[in-house]
Amino acid sequence: MRSTSGRETEVARRARWGRSLGWRLALALSIGISGSAPARAQQEVELELLDGSRAMGRFEDLGERGLRFAIGEDRRQVPLDELIALVFDRASIEPASELAEIEFANGARWKGHLRGGRGEELLLALGAHAELALPYGSYRRVEVLARTRGKGAIAAAGGESDRVYRLVGDALDVVDGIVTGYDEVGVTIEDGAGRERKIAWKETAALLFGSAESTWTLGEQSATVRLRDGCSARGTLLDAAPGVVALGFGEGARLELAPSEIWSVELHGPRFVRLGELAPAKSELTPFFEDGPAPFFVVDRGLFGAPLRIGGKVHARGLALRPICDLHYDLGGSYRSFRTRVGIDDACEPERHRDESWYGTVRFRIEVDGKEAWASPIVRAGQAALVVPPIDLRGARTLVLRTDFADGLPAGDLPVWIEPLLLR
Repeated sequence: MRSTSGRETEVARRARWGRSLGWRLALALSIGISGSAPARAQQEVELELLDGSRAMGRFEDLGERGLRFAIGEDRRQVPLDELIALVFDRASIEPASELAEIEFANGARWKGHLRGGRGEELLLALGAHAELALPYGSYRRVEVLARTRGKGAIAAAGGESDRVYRLVGDALDVVDGIVTGYDEVGVTIEDGAGRERKIAWKETAALLFGSAESTWTLGEQSATVRLRDGCSARGTLLDAAPGVVALGFGEGARLELAPSEIWSVELHGPRFVRLGELAPAKSELTPFFEDGPAPFFVVDRGLFGAPLRIGGKVHARGLALRPICDLHYDLGGSYRSFRTRVGIDDACEPERHRDESWYGTVRFRIEVDGKEAWASPIVRAGQAALVVPPIDLRGARTLVLRTDFADGLPAGDLPVWIEPLLLR
């Protein structure tokens, strides 16, 4: 890993990183597909299409040429550039309790089970059968979400320094320095005084790295595959045998999954952008109380870390906000329309409160170039997601998503912008 002596030049350091950036298999990377895979493929799948329509059918195969599915005896083909997402049985997702999120230098985010490490490699398990050795220098953040939840925002140390967040009781302790290695016990970091410290994996809440290099590209058309246990991976869709979904990433690495493992597949393409992948130009918080826990909002999970569930239905993507948070985006005239739904996260659990004043109640508003483009009625906890009509963005420079307190107390006000999408 990186030298802390000060004698090693940046060129030499990068050269040494380059030798360690190859992807290695810790176990067989392909998840075993049994002979019954074609039977498993006959599962109902819901399609979300670029034109805003939805369809239900039986999954057959998915690859570089698109999706093939069946409705009755009729077989249909959908090109990848017309497909937004496909979702298998929504009710069967059962997230594991301690998933780690890995953010790579190329922007891809994975979730999996942290299995420790060896030398310069971090071991991550995806699902029940695949384990991958991630090369040091290819990722910039590792966060065990259950251990950082509710403890404020985490941030990098700045410059070339690495940072380890260590769980101590209910608080996080910060150790800055240079990460020098992993083993089955924990992560070793050399602090500014040259002392090496070992942080046990069971105490490690997050790792943030001062430098990382992109070692693989996503390409124009990629996909995120989410598994039923909450694991996820993003890569390039590859052609595979019928009833199998295959992702490519790294140096020729390939991950194969049967639909029985998969909860959803979400496409990323040139004709649309998922709003959660863009950083807002500004976020404004108007809290009911004087202060509260950071962050203002989280992406693709509930504010408290659980999957997004609105009106009893689970959603893969969305922006979950603290009450009450407004998000400002610079568009630069690059998009033609905005599509989303809104609702209140079921995590507010209104059924626990006899007094209806505790139920979540929020109004949502959308502003385009400083003018209100849409306003919702009062949205209440427990209701199904409310579909927002398409918002015209042709020539628009700014988009603002606003939420307002409505009636009752704010305890259950957990607003969510569900699967927000910018269309080009």
